[in-house]
Amino acid sequence: MENNNNNAIPKAIARALQHWSCYICDVKRSGILNEGSIKYAISEFLVVAQVPRPENTNSIAPTIIDYKFEFTHPIFVSRTIDLKVNFTTKGQSIESYYEFKYARERNISKDESARYIDDIFRLASLVMNDSSIEAYFLLLGPKQHIENLLLAETNVATIQCIPNKTENTAIYKENIRKMLSLDKKLPSITFTPSDLKPYDEEGQVERFNDDYKKIRSNIAPVVKIQPTTEITTELIHSNSEVVSHDDIIVNVWRIKNVK
Repeated sequence: MENNNNNAIPKAIARALQHWSCYICDVKRSGILNEGSIKYAISEFLVVAQVPRPENTNSIAPTIIDYKFEFTHPIFVSRTIDLKVNFTTKGQSIESYYEFKYARERNISKDESARYIDDIFRLASLVMNDSSIEAYFLLLGPKQHIENLLLAETNVATIQCIPNKTENTAIYKENIRKMLSLDKKLPSITFTPSDLKPYDEEGQVERFNDDYKKIRSNIAPVVKIQPTTEITTELIHSNSEVVSHDDIIVNVWRIKNVK
């Protein structure tokens, strides 16, 4: 389905979150920033949200109908989605889903890397089974940490740290880079689960298949993600070019296509 609202709502959420996080840092409270606390900021914005009209169009701005945090995943009984937003645009009702991550550390662990993969796979599962759904992945954190995570090492400014010698963080970051682009000139990436390196004896999709063991009984047969499933993500918002190296930045990707 064509994106009718020009990503206006996720962009508005990202801008509000940027302002809020800058304030938190200015008052020296950056220690409270995490995936839990940013939900409060987003909630405060959604209560009074006035979504701007999509850029460079004559379209009417989308209207938020309702929203819910920690929404039970429509497919996987034992999983939740960070945020569901129902809105209308051009007389059409649309469901949108969001997963959030906060990039706190320079080095990333195996478990944290797996959580990135699982969040994107769960969003992709929604789009794969219902093309009318819109799904977004939001990443907030210090610019230096996000660039270290998503850019090749030669493009990242030197950061003093003690390397984690017990884990191969290069593999964990490589997998995330295969899913998410930080390049506005090349914002889209298409990958398959088989492109991602396994962390154990199981491949990434085999590990994720555990989720399919608990599927809602009242839904139609579910199309499962396979090793060859093509997933396309697109960077739709990033403010990394207008802030200093130590500032908090917000990036949003849309799960654009799954087939």
